[in-house]
Amino acid sequence: IYWCYKYYADGIYTLGRGTSGLSLFYTLNGCGNFLPFYIFVSFLSNNLVSDNYYKNKETGFQKFIVTRINSKKRKRTEILSVLLISFIFRIIIHIITILTIYSLTKGLRLDFSGDPSYFPSSFFAFSNNSIISFILYIIYSSIGFSIFSLFLYSLINYTKNYYVYKSLGIIIAIIGVLIPAFIGNIGLNYIDESNPIFTAFLYSIYSAGLISPGIETLNSASGILNLHLYFIISCFGYLLMSASLLKIGYKKEIKNG
Repeated sequence: IYWCYKYYADGIYTLGRGTSGLSLFYTLNGCGNFLPFYIFVSFLSNNLVSDNYYKNKETGFQKFIVTRINSKKRKRTEILSVLLISFIFRIIIHIITILTIYSLTKGLRLDFSGDPSYFPSSFFAFSNNSIISFILYIIYSSIGFSIFSLFLYSLINYTKNYYVYKSLGIIIAIIGVLIPAFIGNIGLNYIDESNPIFTAFLYSIYSAGLISPGIETLNSASGILNLHLYFIISCFGYLLMSASLLKIGYKKEIKNG
């Protein structure tokens, strides 16, 4: 956080302008603006809870539990644990980030007035009111982080190397940005940019749509309503992939005993 505050854009945030605190917050949370923080959050996504479940699988402790607890009940408990703990932890990261920024910039200034067109679009991503938009971003990004963590949890049975799994959050987070952007650029040669099916497909695999909702978009210009919709599509896409992988993995787990 201090690195971004001190050196981003030649230290623009050290000038102490009125909205610098809020601008710094959104800059930190956007992969296109400040990649290190995005990578840090992505790394945490599967190293909070899922990492322990992977260790249990590798050590055989999971099989020991299965003999004593109903397998479906255990899987359901693990899924809820991943979602809940990830959500709470992301909220905590936001709180720490906000407090740190507040101490550096001497304020966050959410209640500023003036012409909205003067301020960055991220200030009003989810609402014409900057405060409501800020609150919604905190909630949405925490939900998105928990769903992204669940997706990584669903890959436990498909990853053989522990160290590969530990870095999987970063790998998927980056690939999940590059592939939709690549497909989108190629698709524009054959498909209209406004095609809703094509856009929905891109956002269903767009990892930044979960981790940095509203800040990072695949469209050059997106309205407030569209940004809410894009976030829902990203959630649905990753939940669908997670459910499919979990179902296949569960059958594989039962078959192998």
